[in-house]
Amino acid sequence: MNEETTNRRSGRILVVDDTTANLQLLTNLLTEHGYSVYPASDGELALEFIRKTLPDLILLDIRMPGMDGFEVCRRLKADERTRDLPVIFISILEDERDKVTGFRQGAVDYITKPFQPEEILARIQTHLRLRELTERLEQKVAERTGELESMNRVLHEEIKDRIRAEESQRCLNRELRAISNCNLTLMKAEDEQTLLGEICRIVCDEAGYRMAFVGYAENDEAKSVQPVAYGGLEDKYLEQPMLTWADTERGRGPAGTAIRNGSTDCSQDIATDPRMAPWRDNALQRGYRSLIALPLKDENAHVFGVFLIYSPEPDAFTPDEIRLLEELAGDLAFGIRILRNRNARRESERSVALLSFALNNVHEAAFLIDEQGRFHYVNEESCRVLGYSRDELLSLGVTDVDPDFPLERWPAHWAELKNSHSLIFESRHKTRDGRAFPVELSANYLEYDGQGYNLALARDITDRKRAEEELRLLNAELEQRVTERTAELEARNADLQKMNKVFVGRELKMVELKERIKDLETKKSG
Repeated sequence: MNEETTNRRSGRILVVDDTTANLQLLTNLLTEHGYSVYPASDGELALEFIRKTLPDLILLDIRMPGMDGFEVCRRLKADERTRDLPVIFISILEDERDKVTGFRQGAVDYITKPFQPEEILARIQTHLRLRELTERLEQKVAERTGELESMNRVLHEEIKDRIRAEESQRCLNRELRAISNCNLTLMKAEDEQTLLGEICRIVCDEAGYRMAFVGYAENDEAKSVQPVAYGGLEDKYLEQPMLTWADTERGRGPAGTAIRNGSTDCSQDIATDPRMAPWRDNALQRGYRSLIALPLKDENAHVFGVFLIYSPEPDAFTPDEIRLLEELAGDLAFGIRILRNRNARRESERSVALLSFALNNVHEAAFLIDEQGRFHYVNEESCRVLGYSRDELLSLGVTDVDPDFPLERWPAHWAELKNSHSLIFESRHKTRDGRAFPVELSANYLEYDGQGYNLALARDITDRKRAEEELRLLNAELEQRVTERTAELEARNADLQKMNKVFVGRELKMVELKERIKDLETKKSG
């Protein structure tokens, strides 16, 4: 089968499920990812379709009325024309025996409901690739066999070619086994570090390479390459002076070149490659004779790391091995992206859950409001205070619960909030039964996904207002008392001033009298 035919048929998937929702879900998911999808609602329709057109892979539900999935699979495996079609069973895992029975009937895999889109896509991609690689391998074996038969007349050449073919076959088989196990590891991986370490181990232990490691490209000043995981015989090789992807002597080796250019780079003989001078002695001491550097790219095709594999033989990386290893690097980068996205989603879900928990455990009523004044989120306190259910409140808006905010006032308020980002003010809220009570509102402007929102916290200040009124009345009473006391004191002060004047007059008269007496005494004595 030529490459054009392989590419053309690599995307045909037959989905068999008697549940319309599941059938539609799988059809939409796979169609969005470029596959040609053919839905069938029962086993008979599936077999009728297969008699006319051979798919590349079958997603087959187990529990179906009439002919179940096991019977469909048994018939497919009994037919020489369809026995090699990969069948993946899909069903609710109610009994472990169902899974065992499925594999005995010839299924290659088993997916349980409810579906995880990433899992479905990864498993389909794995088995389509395994089938393609198997067909390619069979084609290569057939071609090699023909060559050997045609060269059977020349015994010595036949022996040489056979040895080369067998060695190539062993290498390819090792590569295929390693890739298969790597793909299984990718599907089971739960954390990035474990995934990287296990992939490096498999590449060395099962594909026969001397050492492998993954390095991440740092955006620091030195543009360093930080090793994060390795497998095989490392023997402190990674402790030598750092790698870099800068355009310097240590950045022009295969690792730095692969990161800068975004393409695979090989050193087929470390002993003679001038680019390997900074690392040659340490590499040869550990039995490294050739290496390949494979860039790891994100969803935007930006290189974020490099996968380096070292072989104990020079000229170890044939075009076929390079192609397979590039596919492996692509799968590894995809697995890393999946884990990072999954962890980001989990973190986001935890953050949302934490925010909801926090808002449901504060004493204020919380409202998330859009630019039109509609509620997008309300906490339990807001429902309790206003007397609405959560669904009822989410169907309302600010003007429904705040009589001080008619529709015509809201645009100006939104503009002020957007400009200042935070406002604290007083207003009133109206309960479901029509009772109004004073509130203090803390409004906070934020943007998410290009949309503006107001996270408003409302506190019931009825008690505070009552206390303020009582304090105002008390202050008024005190002011009245102070006024009256002041008037009383002023009156007494006036009386005292009058008495003081009388006393002062008398004192002056006494002084004058004393002076007269003194004068008379002086005259009398004279």
